[in-house]
Amino acid sequence: MKEKLIIDGKGSEKIVLPAEGTRFTNKKLSLIDEEKMLEHCSNAVKLSREQEVSQFTGEIVLNPTFDDLPAYIVAMCDEHKGSVGTDYEAINKVRSIIRENPNFYEINGGDFVDNFNAVHKSALTGSLNEEILSPMAQAKLSGEIFKRMDKQGKLLTVLTGNHEKMSNVTFEYANTWLSDLSCPILKSGGILTIKYGVQEYKIFLGHKYRGLGGQNPSNAFFNVVNDHPEVDVIILGHVHRKFISVFPRGGKMRTGIVGGSFKLDDEYSADMGNPRDENNLGGITFTLNPKEHVIQVFQSAMEAEEAFKTQLEVKKLHARKKN
Repeated sequence: MKEKLIIDGKGSEKIVLPAEGTRFTNKKLSLIDEEKMLEHCSNAVKLSREQEVSQFTGEIVLNPTFDDLPAYIVAMCDEHKGSVGTDYEAINKVRSIIRENPNFYEINGGDFVDNFNAVHKSALTGSLNEEILSPMAQAKLSGEIFKRMDKQGKLLTVLTGNHEKMSNVTFEYANTWLSDLSCPILKSGGILTIKYGVQEYKIFLGHKYRGLGGQNPSNAFFNVVNDHPEVDVIILGHVHRKFISVFPRGGKMRTGIVGGSFKLDDEYSADMGNPRDENNLGGITFTLNPKEHVIQVFQSAMEAEEAFKTQLEVKKLHARKKN
């Protein structure tokens, strides 16, 4: 039965409800063992790092068909496969050049899929309307393309951009679709050391970097050199603009590249004041010389292919003269 109690000198009353004399004889209590919990965390971190496929530094030794001619490295940035706004004919043309020509290689700078999905904040932009392949199909398509390039020895490294990371709520690209590739996976960026002939080149790759803007990426280039003074070439992406800069810094010349994009019909970019511009189409190519520390940059893989074929003809001509 409920009772009333007087709780102050003014005669205020409080109703008190009856309480039962229930006893719980085997209630399990939580045991917080700091040492065991921290040991568990430490072991979990160790296991995670052992399973992680990505790395910050990678080393490659090139041995192309014509080892006395330059190696041609094509920066494939921001393909956005799976979007209705992507130029798939351009992607196929550039990759055909890489696959069909000796001495040509690919470096992939991330956002190789469009990958907008409903479990990511990107869904708020309405960009799901752009998708013509499911996120899973985009992943499988990219995986097959990379395997084919890898089998030819043409794929030097792959980064994951912000669009690949949109899947991190369910799965991660680096440790799933990319894990069986032979090349190093730099994931969030890193430094690739390429040894070719008697020369060694340091290539910094990042999908983004602080100071990277769509109009003038020079600050990002300078920040990379300040952080990693050993690098010769800097490759960035993300902003869908194509930019090449050769500049002195720290006593030597550096080559800075922002790789453009194959997604030229981008409603989001247009809303930001960046309309379609064919000059931003991806495929910037740079060469590494095996004899002298020389780097040359081409605006497109097509220009690079013409230069390579000219070098090959000159080489054949010299061989015929010797004979």
